[in-house]
Amino acid sequence: MKRRKTTPARTSDSAPLAATNPSTTSSKYPWMSLLLCGYVAFLTALTPLIGSEGPVGRGVELPWVAMWIWGLALWATAGMLEGSLTIYWSKWESLLLALVAWLAIGVPMVAGSGEVRPAINQFWTYTALVIAYFLYRQLFRTEVRKRAITAVLTATVTLCATYAVYQYRIEIPQMQADYQADPEKARREAGITGDDDDPQVKNFESRLMSTEPSSTFTLTNSLAGFLAVGLIVTAGIAISQVRDRAYLHAAILAVVVCLLCGTLILTKSRTAVLAAMVGIGLWGVLASSLRRHLPWKYLVAGVLLLVIAVGGGFASGLLDREVFTEAPKSILYRLQYWQGALDVTSERPLFGCGLGNFQSFYPRYMAASASETVADPHNFLLEIVASAGVPALLFFLGFIAVWLFRFPTGGPAEEIAESEAESVEETDGMSVVAIYAGMLFAFLVAPLVRALMQEESPTWAIWLGVPLAAIVALATYQWSQRGKFDWLTLRIAAIVLMINLLAAGGVSFPAVAIWLWLIWGLTFGDADDQGWRIERFLPRACVAAGTVALLFIMARSSLFPVMTSYTYFYGAMVSNFPDQIRLAKDASAADPYSSEGPQLLANSFLQAWKLRPDPPIVAGAKQATEETLKRSPRSATLQNWFAKHYWELYRKYEDPAILQLAIERQEAACRNFPTRGYYHAELAQMYSAAGRKEDAAKEAREALRLNESHDHSELKFEKRTFDDGQSVLKAVQELAQPQAEEKNQASES
Repeated sequence: MKRRKTTPARTSDSAPLAATNPSTTSSKYPWMSLLLCGYVAFLTALTPLIGSEGPVGRGVELPWVAMWIWGLALWATAGMLEGSLTIYWSKWESLLLALVAWLAIGVPMVAGSGEVRPAINQFWTYTALVIAYFLYRQLFRTEVRKRAITAVLTATVTLCATYAVYQYRIEIPQMQADYQADPEKARREAGITGDDDDPQVKNFESRLMSTEPSSTFTLTNSLAGFLAVGLIVTAGIAISQVRDRAYLHAAILAVVVCLLCGTLILTKSRTAVLAAMVGIGLWGVLASSLRRHLPWKYLVAGVLLLVIAVGGGFASGLLDREVFTEAPKSILYRLQYWQGALDVTSERPLFGCGLGNFQSFYPRYMAASASETVADPHNFLLEIVASAGVPALLFFLGFIAVWLFRFPTGGPAEEIAESEAESVEETDGMSVVAIYAGMLFAFLVAPLVRALMQEESPTWAIWLGVPLAAIVALATYQWSQRGKFDWLTLRIAAIVLMINLLAAGGVSFPAVAIWLWLIWGLTFGDADDQGWRIERFLPRACVAAGTVALLFIMARSSLFPVMTSYTYFYGAMVSNFPDQIRLAKDASAADPYSSEGPQLLANSFLQAWKLRPDPPIVAGAKQATEETLKRSPRSATLQNWFAKHYWELYRKYEDPAILQLAIERQEAACRNFPTRGYYHAELAQMYSAAGRKEDAAKEAREALRLNESHDHSELKFEKRTFDDGQSVLKAVQELAQPQAEEKNQASES
């Protein structure tokens, strides 16, 4: 690739300048740069340890978002104190700004068709990821700093893998033993209701009895993707250590590679293993074509290690035939998700269904043979286009395409230039100390931060991996200071993760996506990057004020409303009726975009209605129901939830007006989830109670047809009962033939 000519610095207030080495530029306050590097390293290591894959509306990730925006504010403040602010940014990276702008425009477009709160929260998540990318670009420009933050990735994945092994050996067997000792207590604590044949209980038991670890992640596939990335990066560092004849350090990293490979097998993730093998092959092909001189023995060793790990997994019983026999079924499910995502996109091609709203829109297009109402389509590109529209996907693909075309193509001449620069980079050595200190601090506080964000007990077992992660940090310290690293390896790691995300999805979850943005930030630029230096105080002050304003807007639109609302929400859940109503109203008012406050209020009124039908209680229940459905108009689950409550009230009071309310809600549930047979069975039952025999027969026949169209035994009518204990299959079969019943009654008379 030809070198571009650098543009000489101009004397204007905001002028482009040739790339400079941050470690060699004079600085009034060098400690601020070190502080920023340590802070960003802290957040980078902390992100996968705190988890962020829960319901978007709950806002678990919002404190994490605030921490990244705070980092941006610190960076701008440092520029004010230094007397100049340099921004490295290219025209192609402006595609990311266009993406964020389009996501912001799409948030208000959700109102009236979807739920606004998840859209707002997920918009800030994407914004924080772009901010993280921006800070990586600004702060990690020297080879030393890039190597150090790459070592952070290796140490963090070592910590996660160690905890995953502990989960597999200790935690999971203990949880399974506790459940088998007292299933009722375990279900009650998990908020799971129903008998042994209830689909919700079956699904809960299936997940509980699974042996695949997830470490600090919510989903096993998310851990598997991180392990695949760590496997490539750690192997690349180990190869560099061998070339530098640091054999002891290389041996330590080789042990870590084996640990990562073994843990990857424990996840049973076919996609991640396939992605890793594709990455190794691509690594070899590109290294050879770009004259990187990667010995073939390393590639053969990598493939053999994976083959041995898979073979050892079968030999030891860790893997079974289902890993392969279930693969076609897994592919079929994903095709169903992808088709549903395309249907959602066809319905709303410009702005999509709204960030965080896919789970509400997908059921309308869900195949009858499918069983899961997934939160995302398990493909990161389809996730973006379905939730944010075609323009958002084009912006995102444009950025990825530019990144791919900027692959390093230089040969030995560039390697010589890099080696000559090493003497200059030695002055940046204190950055390594700051980066490693930030990483270790993240390891120590992760259980507490995770507990606060997830509202759970601290996961102290995370600390079991700290000693080995610290050893990895020591093994990479000298390499970070003076080693060499082929950045092609890091690019291959990003491609591996993208391959995994094409079948696993989750690009909107920070713990999953942060590694993509890190690698993009480290590898997008080159030695000829140009920056814009802002020297006048007023523009610098405006930039700093803008970052503070961004933090304020985020806090007012998401962090404070969500935190305040859930404070009232949890208080209401442990209060008696009068206080529960008051606190539920406060929760609903504190966050005007969330449906959970009004739903809790509706539940309080509905439960009171079941005890006494006082007019204020009835009116409150109806009003809260309308407000809940106004804030979440597409949720079939909510529609069905209200229909069941009204049905229960009708059975107690036998009021036709209440029955009509139940029918209206259940009809909406069937419209938004037309392939859920049980919903049609419930609607048939309601129609029958209202005397609408033909409508009941039509819904009953549809329910039977849908029941035969899938092979999920836990959802079959044969194993399900209505709330009154009546067999669903028998009741629906009777309702499906009203004319035959009338003839029998006539003949008997």
